[in-house]
Amino acid sequence: MTPEEEIKLTVVIADELKRLMAENEEVDISHIELSMVQINEVRINYDYLVDLIAKMADEIHAHQNEDAEATRIEINVEIAKSDNEEEKEKCVDLWKLSIVETLYLIVILHQELWKQWIVRENEQ
Repeated sequence: MTPEEEIKLTVVIADELKRLMAENEEVDISHIELSMVQINEVRINYDYLVDLIAKMADEIHAHQNEDAEATRIEINVEIAKSDNEEEKEKCVDLWKLSIVETLYLIVILHQELWKQWIVRENEQ
């Protein structure tokens, strides 16, 4: 948050909010007290992130491309939650690794199907 944004939030918006609350609750504005808590770090939920990655892999496998795209966006939103660049980097690495693993499994599956097809063709 920039210093200008902080001033706007703590002075301009806070005063307007207090005025509206006083009107709404029909009390004197001096009885309204606001406080602000600054959150310095937002933690990424790794379990949820892994679940999303698995969900996307399943959607890709099932050829549900629109769902997979929506899940990809959800994954990026989850990663973007953190201000900690090191944590974001870990998540992106996890994300890349899972994509590579998914592609590897797809290749293995296709190879196995190809082998089965060749065996059937040779049996005929």
